Amino acid sequence: MSLLPRKSLAVGIRWLSRCDASSVARIAQAYNPAWTIEELLTALQRRNCIGMVAEAHLERQKANCIVGYMIYELHAKRLRILEFAVDPATRRLGVGSQMIHRTRLSQNLSFRIASE
Repeated sequence: MSLLPRKSLAVGIRWLSRCDASSVARIAQAYNPAWTIEELLTALQRRNCIGMVAEAHLERQKANCIVGYMIYELHAKRLRILEFAVDPATRRLGVGSQMIHRTRLSQNLSFRIASE
């Protein structure tokens, strides 16, 4: 049984880079509490902290856009998700599910969601 919704948005998943910071911050602003660009860059400087983005071609913008991101800590046998968000305009289209699926395929690890 697939966890993807019937209508899904095809995304490419790639590592987050410094040039993605403003797009990630834009998505983060839709949620509370939102991470700042400074917090994002500080977290990614840690050795075991990794960021991924989901990118999709959006017709209305005629370009590839970042529609989701995930920041996690990599530990010996698990991931600890620190931040996970999808652009509100593309929610409920399977973006988050595709990111989790891709991460689980590349890492044979268990997940733990960070709580505050």
